[in-house]
Amino acid sequence: MSRLKTPGLAPTATARTVKKITMLDEFDEIVGVDSSDPQGLIPLAVSLQPLECRIPQWVPGPSPTRTHILKLWWRIQGIDVEASSQSFTGPLNPADFPYSLYIPVDFMREIDAVVEVY
Repeated sequence: MSRLKTPGLAPTATARTVKKITMLDEFDEIVGVDSSDPQGLIPLAVSLQPLECRIPQWVPGPSPTRTHILKLWWRIQGIDVEASSQSFTGPLNPADFPYSLYIPVDFMREIDAVVEVY
């Protein structure tokens, strides 16, 4: 099984900005991964399909007519790969959240690896 390292799971996300990149602190949920498991094991059955990562609405969101690009990153063996992305033009609609982005199933081919999702 792969082990997943992520920031904590929580219903809202705060943002911090570094060099024009806003990093979200938390996921709302990573579907099929037990949030109480300190090792974040990804069960084999879950790794056989795209891994759904639900992202809460972030604050502050984009102002009217401005665009934010939400990116989901997968880090394995120190290599960062963009797994998914979606553009949002402000203002954000709370009904769209949590928003799901997916890690493609072919990213999870390693049988025993430590990965990070952010």
